Amino acid sequence: MSPAEQVKHARELDQVLLAAEVHEEEIVCRLEHAGLEVDRRSDADPRAILGVNPSRIDHVKLRRVEHRAHQLAGLAAHLERDIQEKVAEIQDLQQRLLALGGSSSLVRAGSGHDSRR
Repeated sequence: MSPAEQVKHARELDQVLLAAEVHEEEIVCRLEHAGLEVDRRSDADPRAILGVNPSRIDHVKLRRVEHRAHQLAGLAAHLERDIQEKVAEIQDLQQRLLALGGSSSLVRAGSGHDSRR
């Protein structure tokens, strides 16, 4: 198969796959409308979920949006790890303060339960 034929074949397969995912999304929407809770696949094609007509997509912008979404997901994961580390540090410091006989109001204030309110 020539390179041009491969590209054409890949586009045709993409259209078949997208049609199947659009059908899948229609089923999901019907189930949700019937009151059932349905989890979408994490790798579902956004074009199918959003009902976007593929012939009207600006592919350069789409790639930029996908790249930015990937960056933001990485940032969110990094921030979540940072938050978990800080929470663990705070909890450790609260325990140390209590062990040293520190003020219980300081510990409560650090945990969001200040007795002075």
